Amino acid sequence: LYVVSAGTVRVNEHTGTGNVGSSQIIRVKKGATFDIRGTKAFNFSVVLEEGSRFVNSSSDIGNNSSQAMSLSLEGDATVTHYRTFGLRGPGHGETTLNLGTYTLTLDSNGGNRDFLLDNTTISGTGTLFVKNGTLYVTMNDSVGEVCTVSIGSGAGLNLGQSLTVGNFVNNGSIS
Repeated sequence: LYVVSAGTVRVNEHTGTGNVGSSQIIRVKKGATFDIRGTKAFNFSVVLEEGSRFVNSSSDIGNNSSQAMSLSLEGDATVTHYRTFGLRGPGHGETTLNLGTYTLTLDSNGGNRDFLLDNTTISGTGTLFVKNGTLYVTMNDSVGEVCTVSIGSGAGLNLGQSLTVGNFVNNGSIS
């Protein structure tokens, strides 16, 4: 377990925090920021507490590069991405997003950049708020519980290949 308790921690390379793998957890405390800086093949799980931030301030993750394997909320939190970023496992392996009852704000720092959900199972009844940029569903994503996806003014939703949706509020639909 690695803990970012205050300030900002920036990764310089995939060995920047030691031998971090998918079974490793990085916990980001209230008010703190963890910046992945575009590091590829850095497979780990992130837990965001209330008011924390998970940032990609550098390069795109690339078509075949993996990044966060699992993201869990323990309070309302923000993911800020200056380039394409998201949940992607090695070889498009399974990833998870646990919203709990909280709101995850996706902020592309004012640009039109993608946040990817690649083979991601979403759990919890919380909200995914796309402040700006595009939430891009790339492969075999599913929503296991009733969560809300809110698209801000000028933001977008791209349903790339497939998405399993249990139901829509008030008999809504995607067209």
